[in-house]
Amino acid sequence: MRNFIASLLLLVLFACQSGGSHESHEHTHDSAAPAEAETTAPQAYATRGEIVEISKSTDSQLIVIISHEAIPDFMRAMQMTFKVEKTALEGLDEGDKCSFEMRRLAAGGYEAIKLVKLPDSTKLVLAE
Repeated sequence: MRNFIASLLLLVLFACQSGGSHESHEHTHDSAAPAEAETTAPQAYATRGEIVEISKSTDSQLIVIISHEAIPDFMRAMQMTFKVEKTALEGLDEGDKCSFEMRRLAAGGYEAIKLVKLPDSTKLVLAE
């Protein structure tokens, strides 16, 4: 339940931040500007964490719980659920430390990409 509330708060915060910048964005573009200028790739946030649990979702995608470090000016350290492509987890298992990027999905939730295993001796600053 606490993870759900934290995720909901993050979505509201993200929506508020996006809303303010969108107004000024609309007023500065010429209406003849190319459509590609209006669509941008989702922002990715680099962080590090520890894999808590890996669950199968589909044949190609997994649901992974990662306890991650804080992301300055974006998010405090917490445990979150991510969608991850099965191939991105090769060589990683529960209990492993990793660096990764998180990206918000258009359909909701987050995905973890570019996962790289870190040495066991890596010191992480995780939520209690």
